[in-house]
Amino acid sequence: MFSDQPNCTGVVAPKVLAFSTAAISAGFSLITTPGNLLVCLAVLINPNRNLRTSFNFFIVNLALADLTVGAITEPLSFVYHIREGLRLQFSLLQMVHHYLYFITCTASILSLGALTAERHSAATSARSYRARQVNSNKRYQWATCGIWVISAAVSGFYFIIGPLVQSLVVTVTAVVLTFVILAFTYLRIYGVLKERTQANLSRGIPNPNEDSNDATRKKRNAALRAIEYEKKLTKVLASILVCYICCFIPACVLIFTMNLCSSCSCEVIHWMRDVQFWFILLNSAVNPYLYAWRIPHFKRAIVNILKCQGRIGGISPSDLSVSQRDGSTNNYDQSVTRRDRSTNQYNVHV
Repeated sequence: MFSDQPNCTGVVAPKVLAFSTAAISAGFSLITTPGNLLVCLAVLINPNRNLRTSFNFFIVNLALADLTVGAITEPLSFVYHIREGLRLQFSLLQMVHHYLYFITCTASILSLGALTAERHSAATSARSYRARQVNSNKRYQWATCGIWVISAAVSGFYFIIGPLVQSLVVTVTAVVLTFVILAFTYLRIYGVLKERTQANLSRGIPNPNEDSNDATRKKRNAALRAIEYEKKLTKVLASILVCYICCFIPACVLIFTMNLCSSCSCEVIHWMRDVQFWFILLNSAVNPYLYAWRIPHFKRAIVNILKCQGRIGGISPSDLSVSQRDGSTNNYDQSVTRRDRSTNQYNVHV
């Protein structure tokens, strides 16, 4: 993607590399687009009425960035590298391709930061966090819009400093930010959740024979279930961060090598340029499968969407069938009751 080295100016990439990158871009697009589109639709349609949370809003923002990669950036990459292999240069296409690439990378980094802040708030300030969930959707929507505005503005430096320096800044920021989040913030979040679990368990098990303890037991079990769910979300976030590091560290190393290697041939520079791009595309392709199929609410919503079982007027087809079945059961019970009454009357008469 980026070949601004002075000694490689005007040197085109090998045809094999150009066509290989085009094929990989097309393949990633076929994987990235459906997965991230399903994640966005799951929250938009919200078939089970349980996905409109702050964590999921930022998950959708991350999925939207990856969807932009799959639906726009990767097809542009396919066209650009096909033209590169055919030795047909198109500078405007190259600029649009680079700019969208930087916007989506920056939006992903900011979305990760927002996700971590949300998890930290949920773990360390549980009561105030739950209070903010009420009628707070508009605030999170403004936050997601702000992420994209900042991403577009920051990516505009590409037109000033060039793609190679911009890619270096983006990848280094991504690696450093995710490492700091994983090493400090995640450990604190998980530690707080563990302390809360132990605190609930240390209260002791209530006597099941005492009715007065039923409410306490139910309340404690509900609190433990909520903590376990928060732990699951935190583990999902950790898996996203680990995947980010695994994809961005090799890309960062390759970009540093491109900048510092004075003895590398232009062909090697071109190979490093495209391979680091493959790593970034891989991250966008893998992300939806890290969280969409690990969070039960997301999984059920996506399965319902794939089965075309969206809710109609707030009632799903399954709810209708259950209601009808319950209604028929009630009718049967009523008929049995009437029959029993008539039998009793007959016995009394006798």
